[in-house]
Amino acid sequence: MKTQITDINHFAFFRILDILKENCETQHGDETEDIIKYADILNFATASFKFTRIVRDWDKNFYTRLAIHKLYVAPRRNITISLDAMYKTLNAETEEGRKHLVNIITSVVSNPSLRRLKLNNLDAFFYKEHSSFADEILKILQIKCNSKPIELILNIPGREIRNLHGFRNISKLILTASIEISDLEKFCLYNPKLSTLEVNQSHFSDHGKLAQIVPHCSNLKNFKFILDDNARDNDYVRLSRLNRLQKLKILLPEKNENYMEIDIESHEEEDMGMYSEEIGAVSTYTRSIPIFQLLKALHEKEKSTLRELCLGFDIDDEMVQIISKLNELRGLECGFYDPKSVRHFVQHPNLKRLSTLNKASIVTDDYAALLEKQCTVSNLDTKIIFNAKGNLSIFTEKVDILRLGNCESFLKLKNLKKIYVPDKMIKYEESTLDRFLALGVELWNLNPDSYSGQDYSTLLNDSDENT
Repeated sequence: MKTQITDINHFAFFRILDILKENCETQHGDETEDIIKYADILNFATASFKFTRIVRDWDKNFYTRLAIHKLYVAPRRNITISLDAMYKTLNAETEEGRKHLVNIITSVVSNPSLRRLKLNNLDAFFYKEHSSFADEILKILQIKCNSKPIELILNIPGREIRNLHGFRNISKLILTASIEISDLEKFCLYNPKLSTLEVNQSHFSDHGKLAQIVPHCSNLKNFKFILDDNARDNDYVRLSRLNRLQKLKILLPEKNENYMEIDIESHEEEDMGMYSEEIGAVSTYTRSIPIFQLLKALHEKEKSTLRELCLGFDIDDEMVQIISKLNELRGLECGFYDPKSVRHFVQHPNLKRLSTLNKASIVTDDYAALLEKQCTVSNLDTKIIFNAKGNLSIFTEKVDILRLGNCESFLKLKNLKKIYVPDKMIKYEESTLDRFLALGVELWNLNPDSYSGQDYSTLLNDSDENT
């Protein structure tokens, strides 16, 4: 019977590792990075889980020094490759050292258990100096044969990726890099199992249109993209043909972030509940016609599968009305140019979560009506939940939220039995909370981790008797 390498006892392996270490130090004595100098030991350790344990038992300090526990990949489903760190390592390395590092990366990404792979680079200086190496890494990743679909995250802003379509069997792609839309189109064609796509780029180097990918995305369920501020009116209409789309997220380009802040500040009066009826008097708002047209197309579909919609900007009343007619919608996140527009969702049959990207009060009649339907509501500083058991929970840093809002609307909540609020609110809004106690509602101190907490009902009652 033939003896296999796995039949060798530990002590024999220890001797082999001693020899390997001596050879590494003799052949690569000039290398300054351990990951390069001891590449042979690293390759041995990543061959199997058993070999990893053998290296650990052989020399635990050396095992820790080389961070082998981070390199061994069989039990690791998520791997991040940092180009920044590699660039710094390569800056003073020999060509032979470079090859060793490439071999290690090849070993890492050949892991059959891999489910999520991230390529990360944030350092522009090293990106410019080692651009060819980044291309080499991308080629290695593309050669990898995935037996099961994996998630791919390419976070390399400012860098143009070519031949993205070389990747196969990708179920999720998060892309932060410059790219040609024709390349992304081919990628979608060659990855029919793609169910999640995030494109964090508003413009494409070939001036293509995002909607070109639609014919090749038959299984796409989750989609996020950045709004092109130069898009034509109907550029996004074809996205409504994504027949399995369940979650859609649209954000403004980063260069417009300051614009959004100014817009929010300019509506400070509306946020305080003093919204002016003269909508046209506010000049900072500009409707996105391409998104308006897309929403219309989604509404006009015979059957909509959209469950979650996130718009990272303010929308006007007409856009709100269109969204309110998407009857299958379960969750909505957006800003409201007119806080009163929320009234259009009171009769929505399925909405379970409404998040507004403003600071306007959510203690109003309309929000109370949504809460009665067990729809969780929130704004930038407050989240309110009302469940079927009659428990009202208010998560907030604003201790005067009830006093400044329309407290009457919450007092009228049907089946209200308990109200959970932060400790600071109990002390600050004592007189307002007394009105809930008068209706027989129990008052509890809110524990952010659960609904459990101390019953403060008697505490406030005693306080009343003493005053």
